Amino acid sequence: MFVATTYLLTALTVWALLVIAGRQRHQGSGDVEVFRYPAVYRYFFAGSVPFFVLAGLYSTVLGGRPPHPFPGEWIFSAITCSVFCALGLYGYLWMSRYSILVSGISISVRSVFTARSFTADQIQSITVLNGYRGARDVFLRDADGRLLMRVGGTIEDFDELVSLLRAKTKGRDVVFRQRDSKVTGQ
Repeated sequence: MFVATTYLLTALTVWALLVIAGRQRHQGSGDVEVFRYPAVYRYFFAGSVPFFVLAGLYSTVLGGRPPHPFPGEWIFSAITCSVFCALGLYGYLWMSRYSILVSGISISVRSVFTARSFTADQIQSITVLNGYRGARDVFLRDADGRLLMRVGGTIEDFDELVSLLRAKTKGRDVVFRQRDSKVTGQ
């Protein structure tokens, strides 16, 4: 009974977080529009760190089992939990630092370790790829066909970002494609 209640409460919590994430909108002030990942992803990764810390403590110290027959088990548990904590922290930093800034003529993409900028005049091709099970991506390419930016559909207000990019390149000879990738088989 306890396990079933735990699963039910977990499912309801995830559902509530997804509903909250669906209501969030991008930020805009004046001429600059800022697009980010929804906050629910940051909360998920931030919540995974204490979860793995507690899992590591439970498996190594608080488990209530007799002492480990060999020290390698304790070391393996500590290293595994440390790696997962580091991945959760990196995911949190990535989700909180990643942003797309669209201003008058420039577009900047910032992440944890990099920042790229280009102007709307460099964009020669905008491709929106509608993938399998509702996944969507937008690809911006320059005149030589090099990829300027790829944005996943999990960004807040993805459709508004695409329409803003189209508006920034309006009046120029920019190719806009909308493709469906069909996955065959199962």
